[in-house]
Amino acid sequence: MRILHLVTAFPRDERDIIAPWLVELIKRQRAAGHDAQVFAPSYHGSADHEFAGIPVHRFRYFFARWESLTHDESAADRMRRSLLYRLMPAPFVMAGMFAICAGASAMTSSTCIGRCRSRSGAGPRAGPGGRLWC
Repeated sequence: MRILHLVTAFPRDERDIIAPWLVELIKRQRAAGHDAQVFAPSYHGSADHEFAGIPVHRFRYFFARWESLTHDESAADRMRRSLLYRLMPAPFVMAGMFAICAGASAMTSSTCIGRCRSRSGAGPRAGPGGRLWC
């Protein structure tokens, strides 16, 4: 099975401590023979790469200098402090949607898993064909 994890942040290198549980989950999926990959935002212009043997597809959403909305601290904290970061969610979402559509053929997956939370605390649900509802 091909699995694509849609995430807001993923480790950039081995020193990062972002979502170690997710890294472990994906490693186990790959060990079980699944083609698990990650779709995550760029950080300061970072490109696609592999992390711990996991293919990571990065999408650009702003000028490289300010591409830090979802890394090192929460997006909410950044947006509270800066008008620039309060303007970023729109290009973040638009660029992510465009990138996932443009790269759909390269990242075709039978299951699409998103990591998001709503105010009600409800998590994401993946439907038939990998459609994602949050």
